[in-house]
Amino acid sequence: LQTRFSPALGERAAAIFTRLTGGRYNKVLLNRSMSPSAQQAEQLTPREAEQLSQGAADQLYLAVRLAICEMVLPASQSVPILLDDALVNFDDERMASALDYLLDLARRHQILLFTCQKREGEYLRWAYPQRFRMAQAAVTANHNAGPIHICFTKGIIPDFRSGKNQRFHITRTP
Repeated sequence: LQTRFSPALGERAAAIFTRLTGGRYNKVLLNRSMSPSAQQAEQLTPREAEQLSQGAADQLYLAVRLAICEMVLPASQSVPILLDDALVNFDDERMASALDYLLDLARRHQILLFTCQKREGEYLRWAYPQRFRMAQAAVTANHNAGPIHICFTKGIIPDFRSGKNQRFHITRTP
């Protein structure tokens, strides 16, 4: 597994991590225990995840998880990808980069992003106003967008139309 899967996984994770970090990092390496490290474009030595900021480390772990999904999940089937509070430690810039990437990935997989924050939905409505609308319990893509849903996991969700909060309840989305 290490010799066959690790190099390909590192390359795919590096491509995702490079995009998530705006080119700041260009290499992802996996050691024998499959723990990731990242190398900045201008540096000669990689940094282990523990040496990165919390946001950068979370970006690295997200890149590795998404790379695994892309490599393992069958391309012929649209298998959903579930992420629970995956962006919680990201600053706004990191969050925006991750959501932009997830929108691209949503062309091939349904993405279910559970979050306790409202900023993900606010960003999607701001950045992609023609593609996203607020549903009762989730930001749901319209027919022209990819299959991505942002589900609020706390007991109260924001109602962007009235500016008030509503009690959370799950509704089935098409």
